[in-house]
Amino acid sequence: MAFLVQLEAVDVSYGGGDQAVRALVGVDLRVDAGERVALLGPSGAGKTTLLRVIGGRVRPTRGQATVLGHDVTAIDGRAGRAVRRRIGTVHQDLALTGSLRVLHNVNGGRLGMWPAWRALASLVVPSGRAEVEAALAAVDVGDLADARTDELSGGQRQRVAIARLLLQDPDVVLADEPAASLDPELGRLAVSLLAERVATPGRALVMSIHDPALARAHCDRIVGLRDGRVLFDRPTADVDDDALAEVYRR
Repeated sequence: MAFLVQLEAVDVSYGGGDQAVRALVGVDLRVDAGERVALLGPSGAGKTTLLRVIGGRVRPTRGQATVLGHDVTAIDGRAGRAVRRRIGTVHQDLALTGSLRVLHNVNGGRLGMWPAWRALASLVVPSGRAEVEAALAAVDVGDLADARTDELSGGQRQRVAIARLLLQDPDVVLADEPAASLDPELGRLAVSLLAERVATPGRALVMSIHDPALARAHCDRIVGLRDGRVLFDRPTADVDDDALAEVYRR
C-alpha cells in the first residue's frame, strides 16, 4: 500500500559524540490519503523535528522518510521542487517576511508554481489579488492585504501564514502549533480550516498541537510523543486520559 507519508525507523541526532542530542528515536509513521493526524507531547518531545523530516528540511540520521512516493531528503533540482511544492507547512516561527505586505506573503504560497520572472513581477504588480483576499477572508483578516506584515499582531501573522497555505493548496499539510498566538475561537477556526484541506481526495494533514481537545475534535488519529519516541499511535476514539497522562507526565 502506498502511503502519502511513510517514516521507517527514523532517528535524528543533533551534534556528535557525548554532546549528541537524540531528537527522534526509531520513529515509524504512516499517513494515508484523507487522514488527519495530530502529534501530541510536551515541549522537546520531537514534534517539530518530525514535521521537518516529513517536509524534507531535516535529514534522518538513520532510517528513511518517504513522502508522496519520494525520499524527500534525497531528491533535488526540478524533481525536488515539484515534490516540495505539494507539501505545505505552517511553521512555528511562521516564516513570513515582515517588510513585505501581507499580499506578497500570502502569494508566497504560489511561488513554487510560478517561473522566476512571474514571482519577481508580482512584487511590483501582485498577481491573483482576488484569490489572496479570499484566503485572507477565510481566516477573518480579509481587510489586511495591503498592511505591512511586521505591523500585525502575533495572532494576525498566524492567520496570514495559514492563508498562505490555503492558497498553496498542497497535498500534504504540515502544521506546527497552528493555534498558537490565537484566542480559543480563532484557534478552533484555524485548525478546522486545515482539517478541511484534507476533505479533497488525495490529501493528508499532520499537525503538532498542545491542546488534546482540538486534536480530538479535528483529527482521526493521535500520535503521542515523548523524548523523541512514539508512545502510542491510535485512532482518536481510542486515546483515553491515561494515555495522555503518560505523554505529559512529569
